[in-house]
Amino acid sequence: LKRFGGQRTRATAIISIAMMVLFGARLAGAICLLLAGEAFAAAGSVDVEYVDGGFEPVRLRSVRDALRPWLERLVIPLPGNSHFDVPGMGSIELRGGHCRSLDVGRVATADNTSGLVLGYNVALSGVGIQCHVDAFSNGSLAINVTLADSTVNATLAVHPYVSEAYPSLPMPFGHLNLTSCTADLAITDIGFSGESPLALLVGGFSKSALIGLMGGFINEPVCNGAKEMVQTRGSTALRIGLYIAEPLLEPVEALPVPAELVKPVVDWGTYPPVIVLRELVHERFSLWANKTLEILNVRYFNRTVMHTQNVTLELRHVQVEAAGASDRPGLSIRGEDVSLGLDADLPRLNVSGLLVLKVHVPNQPVLTEVIKLKIGLHNLSLATRVMVSEAKLDATDQAIQPGCLLQCTEGVTQDPRDAIAVTDMGVDLRNLLQIESYGELEGQVAHLANVIVQSVFDNYLPTVNRLINGQLGRARPMVDGLLWQKLQALPECSKADLLFGMDEAAINFLPVVS
Repeated sequence: LKRFGGQRTRATAIISIAMMVLFGARLAGAICLLLAGEAFAAAGSVDVEYVDGGFEPVRLRSVRDALRPWLERLVIPLPGNSHFDVPGMGSIELRGGHCRSLDVGRVATADNTSGLVLGYNVALSGVGIQCHVDAFSNGSLAINVTLADSTVNATLAVHPYVSEAYPSLPMPFGHLNLTSCTADLAITDIGFSGESPLALLVGGFSKSALIGLMGGFINEPVCNGAKEMVQTRGSTALRIGLYIAEPLLEPVEALPVPAELVKPVVDWGTYPPVIVLRELVHERFSLWANKTLEILNVRYFNRTVMHTQNVTLELRHVQVEAAGASDRPGLSIRGEDVSLGLDADLPRLNVSGLLVLKVHVPNQPVLTEVIKLKIGLHNLSLATRVMVSEAKLDATDQAIQPGCLLQCTEGVTQDPRDAIAVTDMGVDLRNLLQIESYGELEGQVAHLANVIVQSVFDNYLPTVNRLINGQLGRARPMVDGLLWQKLQALPECSKADLLFGMDEAAINFLPVVS
């Protein structure tokens, strides 16, 4: 390339803008139907060591098996404004309260999906908890109850929603049904106090008789309450999700090409170095056929990729690998007019990450969970508009650094930022998204998440890809803003013969883009 065309010595390099978009799936599931509670939280320090050359952490301080003690310390508020009837005792109005010392022995999950109707059976066993209930029954009433070694088994069905505009892209945002529910709640201790006549009435019973009396009717109200919660609050949450997701099915409009104030600009489709690079990739990339390619491996990475009032998600490790294709190049460089692009269509193209999940609940203990995530991609594409003055580029006599290329865009467009812009980002997921966690109970919850994700991918993968690409298309302005922050921070064009590599700052920039 240094003497391309035999004209004069000139170091010429091609700018390749490579951005990896990391996806995170938000998976929601109710672990304790009994309490209608929502509780996943995080805190504490995470100290991770890696096996040499490997990805697996071997030491997770104050993280491994952290879920059980956290559940035991957690204080869960109970909702009010509900009531139930006690045979022979009248009606009790529940006004609030709290539960603590939650213990879940095991979470078992089965996939009951049938076509587009997603179905999940979740069985909780070994459940124990202590609850204090504030109630009213012709006077104030306080109820203290302790459960141990109880079981809850429920089956949930998620029905599809079919948009009139896009009937071939159904979404799992219809309505929720709790199709079955059984509970076997074993009361080990119970007590009543207060001014209510009911407190005086039950005071005449022995504790064993009272436990037998209450245990005979408590199971059905629990399942009835769970059904009402799922079919009202759950379906409402799906409607909110549908409101957010449905617009993403609409095709993303192409960005208009701005007017050129300086002519001619470089046509990357006929630019000799791009042609050479494209042909080299096409002819030589097959050398990696069926061989594992480690595209990116960044250990001891620390970047917050999501932060809300209650949830923080940190990325601690990024690894991208693939296998070279045996029947096609698998990687191609696109140059057309003012657009430069990259297409990757590689077998077993996987993005792995080590995530630290933290969810902060006010005035509650906190829990840190380390999650290993692997996402399979079918292909990845990126196109960027780079409008460069041909005269300025020809006059550049040193290695083309990003700062030098940026200098060649000055004055080409009315708005300087129109000269370099991301015009297209696309990705196609494979049927692969795996979640692993560390700890016995954590692993069972991760299995629940994997069952949910797998059923969604099995039945809605075209819709998932359309939604992701719709979001990527709408994220172009944000990506451009971040890109220009990096470009404006570049050093000025100099005579130094420097190569533009992916340094630490560039790597740190990747998850910010997502």
